[in-house]
Amino acid sequence: MIGGLPRTLLLTFLLISCSERTTGPVPGASEPKKGPLKVGDHFSNYSAKVLSGGSWSPVTSGKKATLVNVWATWCVPCREETPEFVKLHEKYSPKGMEVVGISIDASNHEGKVREFIEEFKVPYTMAHDAEAAIANLFQAPALPFTILLDASGKVLWVYPGSLMADDSALVEKIESALGS
Repeated sequence: MIGGLPRTLLLTFLLISCSERTTGPVPGASEPKKGPLKVGDHFSNYSAKVLSGGSWSPVTSGKKATLVNVWATWCVPCREETPEFVKLHEKYSPKGMEVVGISIDASNHEGKVREFIEEFKVPYTMAHDAEAAIANLFQAPALPFTILLDASGKVLWVYPGSLMADDSALVEKIESALGS
């Protein structure tokens, strides 16, 4: 006996209560997307804490295009490509593109993220996603990971790995997104 109830009665109650189902969708809930976000999908239900204050969301950018770089302080290729994103920011920001860096470092490493930003003199928006939600949404196979979005948050290009500012595929996609 457990707490005065026969074990079988308690197990029966647990099985009935755990197997109870509701029919139809939960009010206000949207159908979850199956699989990773990919080119052509809309990347809208996401936000990350901006280290200078506030939050960043792909649909609030207000720019013609947004280049999102997912990185971490411990990632050597991420450290190597950061100066390339500074160059991309300097070249394309005046033309209407926003560059956003999103660190997926653990929440207790925000200080390290801030040090990284100072070390590389990063002039563009830097956000912190300690839960790595963005990496999970895209099922990023590696870091760094880069996403190009149009003004509506539609995914135009996804690239796993390190990039150079003069990468021909990247430049072509950016110029196309900006209508250049």
